[in-house]
Amino acid sequence: PSGNAAFAGIVTAASDVYIGGDLNVTGDISYDEVTGTNINITGIATIATLGVSVATTTKDLEVTGVSTFSGGELTVGTGLTVTSGGNAVFAGVVTASTMFYPPVMTSTVRDAASVTIGALIFNTTTAQLEIYNGTAWVGVGGLNNLTITNM
Repeated sequence: PSGNAAFAGIVTAASDVYIGGDLNVTGDISYDEVTGTNINITGIATIATLGVSVATTTKDLEVTGVSTFSGGELTVGTGLTVTSGGNAVFAGVVTASTMFYPPVMTSTVRDAASVTIGALIFNTTTAQLEIYNGTAWVGVGGLNNLTITNM
């Protein structure tokens, strides 16, 4: 058949459906799997699992606006991992163009944290920058008598 077709209600296809032009959906769309290029999603997209299975790609994943990732870790390249707890872990050299803000916490939160030597925080209880030397938290102050071993 040729021409336009209008359907009301649920349409079920027993096999593949091919569309030569654009597919415009005014309501919600739900599907099990999708494979495509240049997929543009506007509005709110809830994605349980987003997998990029190509070993090497020159394409970009662009996410704009507020994005919420939950239920696991988000790894960006080889240098940044955001954990499910909201902590960001950077590997390598981090350059801040204007200011660097270390994690901010109280002494109580600091003491409950599991850290390794070299951890750096701003302690709001003592109002100072502190570093963990492997056995205790010490104030950085003017960097006098600062000793860090076993790094």
